[in-house]
Amino acid sequence: RRLEPYAPQWFREALELRDLMRALEEQPVAAAARSEDVKMRAVLLGWKLYELLTFCLVASALLEDGYEEESSQGEVGLKKGERSITLIHGAPLKGSAIRGTVPPDIVTPESLRGRPDLSLEGNEVRAVMDAKFSIKSSYATLGRFKVMAYMYEYDADYGVLVIPGIDRRELYDDEEEATYKLYEQAKEDGYVGIVIEGSGRERRLYVLVLDPLEDHLILMNRVNKLLGEMGLV
Repeated sequence: RRLEPYAPQWFREALELRDLMRALEEQPVAAAARSEDVKMRAVLLGWKLYELLTFCLVASALLEDGYEEESSQGEVGLKKGERSITLIHGAPLKGSAIRGTVPPDIVTPESLRGRPDLSLEGNEVRAVMDAKFSIKSSYATLGRFKVMAYMYEYDADYGVLVIPGIDRRELYDDEEEATYKLYEQAKEDGYVGIVIEGSGRERRLYVLVLDPLEDHLILMNRVNKLLGEMGLV
């Protein structure tokens, strides 16, 4: 530890990994919605795991369809013949519609850019996805409009709200009632779409149901069908 302030980056990272491994040996890892839910040194946040589950399902579906990985420097590049797709996890995209603030220079335009949980950029298709690990109708409804904002900001062809489910008992207003009706249909079919007309073309926002407690093959089938509808597989 005395060497740490002067040590190279790889050495400091090695120390952090050593501490993590010792923590894992001493106590079990806990999966929780919030870090304060459990008093342990090693906590995996439920919402972050849900984001990673969504990312892995999409990547697996593309790889099983015949895509091959080309690069993974912060982004995962996949290629299949003449078709290419880049998967971007939790980062802004190029081509944001945000130009600045009024008054100017309050913050940089870059700091205001949206960060979709997962984005897919293909030859002719751009899709943005947001995964909400909650069964609250209010949270899902906010997520629906958040995905629409991402679609507008990045001129995306498709938007996808990923949820595990919705509790019928907590509906507050007409917006949440509408979200619940979308969920009911998506629960039956795996996903459901909202048609959005704008900028001279039709776009679609999907609600995709991915319940981590369901069988893996069911989840993969839903993701495959949705990617097929978007023309990616």
